Amino acid sequence: MKVRDLEVVVLPTAVQNLDDATSYTSHKLFNPSSAHKLVDAFNNKDLFFTLIGTMKDIWGEGFVVAEGMRVFLSHSSKDKAIIDIVYNELQKSGVSAWYDKYQIEPGDRITSKINEGLDMSDIGIICISNSFLNSDSGWTETEQNYFFQRKMRDSTSKFIVLNIDVPHKNLPPLLQDYRYIDYQSDGAISTLIDALKKNKKI
Repeated sequence: MKVRDLEVVVLPTAVQNLDDATSYTSHKLFNPSSAHKLVDAFNNKDLFFTLIGTMKDIWGEGFVVAEGMRVFLSHSSKDKAIIDIVYNELQKSGVSAWYDKYQIEPGDRITSKINEGLDMSDIGIICISNSFLNSDSGWTETEQNYFFQRKMRDSTSKFIVLNIDVPHKNLPPLLQDYRYIDYQSDGAISTLIDALKKNKKI
């Protein structure tokens, strides 16, 4: 897959300056002549990423990476602080996640972008919370229903529930039958990543 086909590319935490970036070219991540543009663009020391529009400007034609799993993060906007953590850990583990915070830009049609993200996803992560269940926008329910319907049409289609703060008895009836990951438990994100890797090699 060419870089131009990707939406997000993640560099390791170790790449924090031009020297690190240049030395990392031995892994064929990017063109050395463009390394300084990448380093200047990033100020997050835990996660380095760039959107496709920027990548087209700074990377050459020959850059190739392996294609992996794409997951869709269905969540409430009120849980952004938690979803940021989940997203960063997924990216560092090599899981490409569709996260509206980085995929929907000013001027984009929200419905079209979400439809695109859902359609391209291999698996959904339903980050359920009290805010998720009581969302006024309707997006969370719509996304949840999409993954239910997709599973009904195709039994091999899967989604994973990451339960942030909802007691089992308060989960939607159809979700109560699915084993979920308790976000409050130790190693919850590691459990999530392991589950994703078992579903599809990444």
